[in-house]
Amino acid sequence: MKFYNRSRQLLTDSLLEAEYKASREIGTVRAGSRHVFFRSGIRNYAVPYTEIIRCYRRIMQVPMKMCCGSGNLDVEYLVLEDAAGEIAHIQLPGKKAALALMDELKEAAPALLFTPPSKAGAPGSGPSAGNEVPE
Repeated sequence: MKFYNRSRQLLTDSLLEAEYKASREIGTVRAGSRHVFFRSGIRNYAVPYTEIIRCYRRIMQVPMKMCCGSGNLDVEYLVLEDAAGEIAHIQLPGKKAALALMDELKEAAPALLFTPPSKAGAPGSGPSAGNEVPE
């Protein structure tokens, strides 16, 4: 099996396939002992935990229309980030799979941050969070 890094270069580490087979598959993602594996298109990617700073779930609501009305469908994603920004945005099968994957990642790489970054200028973010003076 061939594995690529995030800049789409072929990786030649012979231990990657053994790590891939030993890891548990959750959707298109596998949490190995040293790498996160995921499929995108026809390629299998391997991102080492040492390159990841933060990983978290992102839930996007997709509006949908049905015969009985309309509503929103929640679509779960796993987001991997490094110091420069997002490495990968990977769709997951559902909430149960997303929670199981986050538990696997917390066991495999406890040094990662598992919370989304705070948005600059958003209420409750920044150095003065919680120190707002009412007018």
